[in-house]
Amino acid sequence: MNHKQIALAAAIGLTTSGAFADNINSVVAVVPNAAVPGAYSAAWGATHVEAGAFTDVFTFAGGADGWFSSSLITSGFLDSANIDFQTVSVNGNAYTLSPNAPVEWATLGLTHLNQPFTLTVTGIAAPALTAGASIAASYAGTADITPVPEPETAALMLGGLGLLGFLARRRKLS
Repeated sequence: MNHKQIALAAAIGLTTSGAFADNINSVVAVVPNAAVPGAYSAAWGATHVEAGAFTDVFTFAGGADGWFSSSLITSGFLDSANIDFQTVSVNGNAYTLSPNAPVEWATLGLTHLNQPFTLTVTGIAAPALTAGASIAASYAGTADITPVPEPETAALMLGGLGLLGFLARRRKLS
């Protein structure tokens, strides 16, 4: 290789090294919800310290298959604290995103999911700044997981409703 090729390779390497912010891969603990037997909750957050595009992946540990609902929020009124969400999904199910602004959110209504739960967040940290610049931009999220009732439970509930209907009709006739 001659000096021009080495210089070109170094220039390309320097320009691409700051193209992405610090990606986060994290395991999120899913804990039993004491208020609702059989339900679970999770909370997580991420702070980016370099401006640029990012892809964060959160894997949820624990819980059960069932109805999954979740939300994320970020608030950054300074250029160095702003995050623009591009996509948010869990197990391939897309969240609804608010427009890009100083305060942004993403929500997923009740969606039936099977474990493992993997949340992927893509976005741009400090989009007004040069990629690689030092920043402090963050977001946080929560999720609730409610198991789907077993068929036996549903049958028992329907039987109970039928019995109540029978008793109400019998009372009305007498």
